Amino acid sequence: SSIPSLVPSHSPSNPPSVSASPSSNPSAIPSISQRPSNIPSNIPSSSQSPSNDPSNSPSLSTSPSMHRSTIPSDSSAPSISTCVLDGEVETPKSEQLIDPPCVTTRGHFDSSGNLNPGFEETTYTTEGDIIPGITGVDCPSEIVIYIHGFANDANGAKENFRTAHLSLVQLGYDYPFIGYTWDSDVGWFDSQDTAVANGKKLAQFLFDYKIECPTTKIRIITHSLGTRVALEALKSLHQDQHLTSWTTNGWKVRSLTTLGAAVDNEEVQMDNNGYGSYIQNEVDQFYNKYSTEDDILALYVLTRLSFALGNTGAEDGIDLPSNYNEEMVNSELIKDIGGDGYPNGSDQNKDGDNHSGYNGIIRGNILVDNGCMNLVVDDWIQQEGSEEYNTCAVKVTLESIAYQGDDIGNDWDWSSSVGGESLYVVCTALTHDTVHTINTVIMDRKVANEGEQISLDVRINAIENDVANDDEGGVDAVMKICCNSSIGPRSHTVTATVVEGSNTADLLFSYSVETTALPTTNSNANTATER
Repeated sequence: SSIPSLVPSHSPSNPPSVSASPSSNPSAIPSISQRPSNIPSNIPSSSQSPSNDPSNSPSLSTSPSMHRSTIPSDSSAPSISTCVLDGEVETPKSEQLIDPPCVTTRGHFDSSGNLNPGFEETTYTTEGDIIPGITGVDCPSEIVIYIHGFANDANGAKENFRTAHLSLVQLGYDYPFIGYTWDSDVGWFDSQDTAVANGKKLAQFLFDYKIECPTTKIRIITHSLGTRVALEALKSLHQDQHLTSWTTNGWKVRSLTTLGAAVDNEEVQMDNNGYGSYIQNEVDQFYNKYSTEDDILALYVLTRLSFALGNTGAEDGIDLPSNYNEEMVNSELIKDIGGDGYPNGSDQNKDGDNHSGYNGIIRGNILVDNGCMNLVVDDWIQQEGSEEYNTCAVKVTLESIAYQGDDIGNDWDWSSSVGGESLYVVCTALTHDTVHTINTVIMDRKVANEGEQISLDVRINAIENDVANDDEGGVDAVMKICCNSSIGPRSHTVTATVVEGSNTADLLFSYSVETTALPTTNSNANTATER
């Protein structure tokens, strides 16, 4: 999500102790000390960064990043005053996150993309939790399928699924999430062949799902080379004889969204063997999110002799499907790959250079940033012609920062994220024993329904700019909110305690929270640019 400014990169050696606590009970939350992981400057894959690897970070919570519990609305329901958790700040749970259910084709192909013995070109398996509509649960109104990109082993794929799922849930989208995992870790050229071969398998799953749940809307999100899998699936749905009832039944993929697509930028055209006709006939709406500062995709031209769709958008002058939409998302992709407050990579001053950040950034069990997933959900809301997903908007404003305790200097930068929306606060003017007014909105969107209680992830990062004593630290917290329009603005405070040598300072981040019930609309305008 959008960041006003970036802080310089450091190599910290003496991190301070930084802790978060609610203003009402500072002792209830233990101190937290964290250091950034070593992030390589050149990441030749679409997997999550090492700092997001479960082995390098705290375990993840079993609860969604935004937990929702509905308060009964009938006459016997308790009054809204029973929302006792509204206004409290808690430490996040530390249990291991349960992985979303998956469709998998891992092990089906050799390293050259050829089928291994015992597998057929359309077979697949499922793993993990139940898949609604397939494994004995009623069909939902819609599902979302996420397809990872290049250089993801099985664990890397799961990490990508967790991140995308956390982003969607924090944005208020809580429909069933299904990962599609495939052997993309067999080298760049062989992975392209494997991606093509996986198209028939994905097509078969989509067909089988519609047989079981014909009225369920299917949404697909792809990252990087995962786009090739989805496009090949559309091709199979359009022309494979054993799938003809897909067309005769009038079935379509409700939406296909590509994030940093690693396919040629002319391949979405209607002619010259492009995928355009399949997009137009098998998908209701196609959304391409691209970044012109994505340095990983900038290397794509060296191997394909064409620019990547996820780097430039569609090639100028080609004939595009009528349902094709694209949007440049540079400003949504922060450089803080690890979620620790440090921008990473060689191009320090440009947002958008974060190939692994399209689906969001998590650190430990906290969603630090939702990437461009907020725009993905916005597209879906606009497509449906109403804002039926949620009816209660939550607005969170960082009102002030109070600097108390010992004087630790004023060469610190701070970043705060709430609900996956991030804000960098450059505090070079922040002085000791004062309250500094910030008054900047961090998030303002519908994320729940009227009467629901939600929990928003909060992350505060501290970065010292003194090269002689590079310090950093971070705080994780969960903000409890009752989404009810009858409650007026209220304050939440998260305290970051910074210990530098023998000096200790408290930074009190004060947030104002407002909840508003908004009516649905019938506008079906698309915010993305149609080409």
